[in-house]
Amino acid sequence: MRIVTFMAIILAFSFCIYRCIEELKGLPDDTIVRDKKIFIIGDSTVRYDYDEQRMGWGTPLVQEYMLHPENGFNEARRGATAESYRVMDEYTLKNKGTAYWEQTKKLIQSTPDHEGGYLLIQFGSNDNIANVPQEQFVKALKSYIDEAKTMQLIPVLISPPNTRLKINGKAYNNRGAFPQYIETVAKAEQVLYLNLHRKSLEMFSPLTESELADQFGAVPFPEDGRLDTTHFNPQGAKVVAGWVKELVCEQDRVLCAQFRKN
Repeated sequence: MRIVTFMAIILAFSFCIYRCIEELKGLPDDTIVRDKKIFIIGDSTVRYDYDEQRMGWGTPLVQEYMLHPENGFNEARRGATAESYRVMDEYTLKNKGTAYWEQTKKLIQSTPDHEGGYLLIQFGSNDNIANVPQEQFVKALKSYIDEAKTMQLIPVLISPPNTRLKINGKAYNNRGAFPQYIETVAKAEQVLYLNLHRKSLEMFSPLTESELADQFGAVPFPEDGRLDTTHFNPQGAKVVAGWVKELVCEQDRVLCAQFRKN
């Protein structure tokens, strides 16, 4: 009799565990994982707030894709390289008083419950233009990774989107070796890597220059009238932000859970 009773208890307990697991599987991710803070650093392809015709992908990623936009902080800056964002150059000292990274760190450290959040890092666009040495670029990326971990954030490296400039109607890599540098650092440091460069090149390639201009923007630069094929109009920025979300959700369940499903 005791054996039968014991077996009944074991079966009931096992069934309870099974049902609990099955119920948890059916719950949406954002009810399982608590809200995470997301901080973003990078250049003007991530944040462009100098006119209404152009926008960086970080703006719609936070404002339109995050479940809780108040948990997102887009701290990217126009013209930034991995090194110039980190150090206090003469321009920054004169106009801002402190380096962008120092400002961002203060923001992170003063944000409640930032621990366990994410730091999204995208550089390489301006580094390629400025011919920044590989060693300097890699050292800067590693410094962000190390400091993110110190602040109990999860670092995420992102390669810069390709420009929409074509030669004889064909797209080509115009970010040089910097996407590869970023991927190499991500592998060495064992951190999440989003290959936005490859994704954008794949998506831009089949489109004509006219289609690219319509969908992503081609605003003339006021200085010389050249068409801007680097930055995005608001519509294009939202599309690119969607690619970032897609790349996230292919690799990281917790970070993916911070974004809307549609």
